[in-house]
Amino acid sequence: MRYTSDLLCHFVGRSLKTDNERFDLLVKIIREKQLKVNLNNPDHPSASTDSQYKGENYGEVFRSADCVCFCDIPDDMLEIHTSKYSKFGMGFEKLFLSKQGARPVMYVPSGGVIKELSPTNSPKSCPMDYYIYLNNLSTSFIPIIILLNQNNPFKNQLNNILTKNKMLIDYVKLFDGQILKDFSANKTHQMLFGLTTALATQNVYVKVFDETLDENDINNYYMEREWRCLYSIDFNLEDIKRIYLPSEGFVVRFKDELPEYHGEFFILNS
Repeated sequence: MRYTSDLLCHFVGRSLKTDNERFDLLVKIIREKQLKVNLNNPDHPSASTDSQYKGENYGEVFRSADCVCFCDIPDDMLEIHTSKYSKFGMGFEKLFLSKQGARPVMYVPSGGVIKELSPTNSPKSCPMDYYIYLNNLSTSFIPIIILLNQNNPFKNQLNNILTKNKMLIDYVKLFDGQILKDFSANKTHQMLFGLTTALATQNVYVKVFDETLDENDINNYYMEREWRCLYSIDFNLEDIKRIYLPSEGFVVRFKDELPEYHGEFFILNS
């Protein structure tokens, strides 16, 4: 018995009301040859957070973050997953997706503590609070850093504020003492922009989960073995190795719509 799948699966139409709508969406996506990271702006994914965000969005440490998601679940164990999402999907080889930037998320139990960087009695030792804190810290500096790159009369004042900010200095000490030396060498905005954007990007791959939930609970996603890509996935029909559908009737319809498809089918029985 396999513990992981030979393919990564993406299911579509979770928010749609009928199977016919889900089928039409699947065919539409395949014809467009792209899984869009953002339907309105597929070439420019984004993430957002703010100081008031408490992580209500199913364990996401960002309020919102554009990404294309896949699950690493063997076909004969997809019942729970497809009951939450849909039974209309496609499977791709892991190497094909990883070359486009997809990678596994990191699951962090919500009932644990972050001991490495904070004492256990600190609110920042709570995983969700900790990651949201890092997001707020990094994203709050990005606009200032961008401003530092501009030729404006306030550049020196802003640079002076940044280099004397105690919270910032304590923060960068966690990473590398060399960073503090770079502050005095006119590298502040380049170094800090790279550091904060990299940190924010890493946190998009973090999911805090409730380890006490039943495996059938809609909010229990630990067993999904999720992979994510922060960019749209481009593919050709031959890149799809398996189509997932709920019945033989939809297989017949699919062959009529896309007769040039010669990959596998998997029927997800109720």
